[in-house]
Amino acid sequence: MLVILFSLYNAPAIFQNYIDYVLYNALNNYYTVYLNNVLIFSKTRAKHIKYVNEIIQRLGNTRLQININKSKFYATKIKYLSLIISTNGITMDPKKVQALQK
Repeated sequence: MLVILFSLYNAPAIFQNYIDYVLYNALNNYYTVYLNNVLIFSKTRAKHIKYVNEIIQRLGNTRLQININKSKFYATKIKYLSLIISTNGITMDPKKVQALQK
């Protein structure tokens, strides 16, 4: 198994460039990716299954692996990069905003 050490100077940027290349065709149309986090979004369950299968296949074709224990499927609300993303839209994480409000 090949790995990239993230302690190397440009490793995160190199990996981000690579993952963007691997998943290039519909970036921000039905998924977004930041380093090792891939968010897939859709309006219907059928489309979601199609998109998940496509992403898994693309990652598999390039021998990138998915940690199934860290994966969440069919979530309608998630915390991501200090944001709350849900079917109602994107909001700030209240815990992060709390310090500013006080």
